Amino acid sequence: MEADASSCAPAAITYGTALTAAQLDASASIGGALAYSPSAGSVLGAGSQTLSVLFTPADTTDYKSVTQTVQLTVNKAPSSVALSASPNPAAQGKPDLLTATVSGAIQPGGTVVFLSGSTTLCTSAVNSGIATCSFTPTASGTLAITAQYQGDANHLAASASLSLNVYDTSITEQFSSTQLVYPGATNVTVCVAGSAPTPAGTVQIVDGTTVLTTLTLGGNGCAYWYISPGLSAGTHTITSIYSGNHNDPAGSSAPTTLTVNPVPVNMSASCWNSSFPYGGNYQCTVNVSSNAGSALGIITYTSDGGALVSVPLNGGNAQFTITKPATGNHSVVIGYAQQTNYAAATSQTETFTVTPAPVNISFSPSTWNAKTGTSVTFQADITSWSAGPPDDNGSVSFYNGSTLLATVPVNSTGQASYTTSALPAGQDTITASYAGGLNYASGSSSVTITLSQ
Repeated sequence: MEADASSCAPAAITYGTALTAAQLDASASIGGALAYSPSAGSVLGAGSQTLSVLFTPADTTDYKSVTQTVQLTVNKAPSSVALSASPNPAAQGKPDLLTATVSGAIQPGGTVVFLSGSTTLCTSAVNSGIATCSFTPTASGTLAITAQYQGDANHLAASASLSLNVYDTSITEQFSSTQLVYPGATNVTVCVAGSAPTPAGTVQIVDGTTVLTTLTLGGNGCAYWYISPGLSAGTHTITSIYSGNHNDPAGSSAPTTLTVNPVPVNMSASCWNSSFPYGGNYQCTVNVSSNAGSALGIITYTSDGGALVSVPLNGGNAQFTITKPATGNHSVVIGYAQQTNYAAATSQTETFTVTPAPVNISFSPSTWNAKTGTSVTFQADITSWSAGPPDDNGSVSFYNGSTLLATVPVNSTGQASYTTSALPAGQDTITASYAGGLNYASGSSSVTITLSQ
């Protein structure tokens, strides 16, 4: 009897994927051994591939070996191209080397077509993932270079592009300095060398794609300029573009990189109320200046390590107020980070102290003279010139001499009262002692009343 072995058609895979149990998944209804061809770990080429399995039963007396096959689709692997040019920018009339690096599963083969616009420059074989093309640009300007990988039996096609700047060696530009500080300004000299007579015409000085100025060549074939207005902070690529004339062709120079650094700034802070009682405000005025004028942007501050607060500058000045800080020692860190054309400033730390709010206790009895046993009410009104009354803050202890009569919490209007009918006959000196509360100082006040028999 022939043994029963089965295998389902596996899902498609991509080239470069090794065979695993996901593809080699045959099963049998009886005991025995499965032998796959190709075996696990094999990498198959793209296309429709045949997988086979040989099942050898353990019981060879009653069962025979059987072979089953299935088709597996292996898709082509994606590829990618990285394109470079050396040198870039390139010199007109001199060789330039284009290099395409092709990446994909395992090692792509095939060819790469190099183009300038729609013009084919080279068709090169991929060797160890690399294809090269050497060509000589014949005119200055910007060339759109493309490397088109054609793919191979196992890899899909891909492409990459770059802009190759080609300059005319007869057009030169010279800067007094290429390391500047905002506003970036320096002397520029542009010269065009050509056939006799001396080249004439104009040159444009361009920053990237922005025309900065147009100059007329002098009798020596050169033009001179002092950059104005100055360049902003950052990196600038400056190129001189010659218009050409009936004797000399138009062209552009090799680009020059100018680095404009942010202008250094000076930040000063004037803060007042370095020590004050609770209830007051802490205020600062900050000035940020530079050799290029008042700085723009914002200053920031943090109070006691709290959240960062931003304050806009106006004419280089900013003001801020910390409202009613709590009692204790405080620190404020003021900063100015680099913004647009202005460099960062060294942060400054200001300190101040808030003392407890001074209190005044207005203390009075409901009567000054009475018979013993009469109910007398004593009321203490607590105020502060700096912070107002201590609303629901602290308590008042009432004393007859040194004897504590009662301790009463201060209410929402800063008052505490005590009523008693148990005072002894004679003169009784009653003291209201406020022990102080959160952010408030202590204080006391006394009155003397007379109780007769």
